[in-house]
Amino acid sequence: MDAEGLLASAAINLGLALVALSLFSMLKKQPGNAPVYLPRRMAGAAGSGWVLPLGTGRLTPSFRWIRAAFRLSDDDVLRRHGLDALAVIRLFKLGINCFSVCSIVGVLILAPVNYTSAGPSGTKRPNSMEIFTVSNVPKGSDRLWVHFSCLCFISFYVVYLLHKEYKEMSRKRIEHLKHHRKRPDQFTILVQGIPVCADHGIYGCNVDHFFSKHYQTYQSYQILHDNGNIESLQKLASSLEKQIERKRDTRRCNFWQWIWFKFTSGPLDARSQEQKLKEVHHSIRILQCKNMLKQKELPVAFVSFKSRLEAAQAAETQQHVNPLSLVTRYAPEPTETICRARDSAI
Repeated sequence: MDAEGLLASAAINLGLALVALSLFSMLKKQPGNAPVYLPRRMAGAAGSGWVLPLGTGRLTPSFRWIRAAFRLSDDDVLRRHGLDALAVIRLFKLGINCFSVCSIVGVLILAPVNYTSAGPSGTKRPNSMEIFTVSNVPKGSDRLWVHFSCLCFISFYVVYLLHKEYKEMSRKRIEHLKHHRKRPDQFTILVQGIPVCADHGIYGCNVDHFFSKHYQTYQSYQILHDNGNIESLQKLASSLEKQIERKRDTRRCNFWQWIWFKFTSGPLDARSQEQKLKEVHHSIRILQCKNMLKQKELPVAFVSFKSRLEAAQAAETQQHVNPLSLVTRYAPEPTETICRARDSAI
């Protein structure tokens, strides 16, 4: 390879790198790509403030994020973006450290050794890059030991970097799991298609017998109920409480408003609403009693374990010969538990 070809190849690679970085800096600013580049912000309901209005840099590339990315510490990356993002960034840093040392060894040691060698035929071609390679070193030359020594040094250095990176990432992973908040859904599975117990005629008895027999870390279960009426009554009770509280605040405003409230139908409305609120609470208590709950049981239950391992095994394996009985899966997020579990059961 001649010098012109090397420069052309370097220029092409540099141009492609600049194009890729420019596209990345523009694509990450587009609102449509927010689920790709900002999933954690969107999950935390903080993604709405990120969208840039048109004309303030959305369509122009910028490279300031590169310097900011190198300034971030490992703890910041772990806290903001998680363990996977930290592993990717440390992989890039590992490559930079490895190839930096390789480049220094090649430019400062190997290139001068190859250039000052006599060559196979004793002549040098000034326009060729082969004089900087090992092909310029004649066979049987003692300078080949320099190549062997550099190769051994680079190999041991790479092994050292890999061992150091493995220990560091293992420590970070253990710290992340240690300080990570344990959620109940990590120890819980959702069981559907529960058959009725032949002896007692209820679903819970069958769940308890099966999981206590086959799983050592089984802890408890919770049968789901069709609480549609209770939820509507709770919403009605909340609305009545707000109306009653609003009328009480109106009575405390000033003297003339209190007089107007006294001689109008306000007291009657407040008393009727308070009586209606008592009736709603009484209906909720009736629906929440055990006999009524047994009538509203669904063939769906949450099953909790003391071990995350057995919870994962129970969620991934088939529990019954009939594939439609005791169907298990991971428990949904706490924010979507009531609606999703109930809808899937129905």
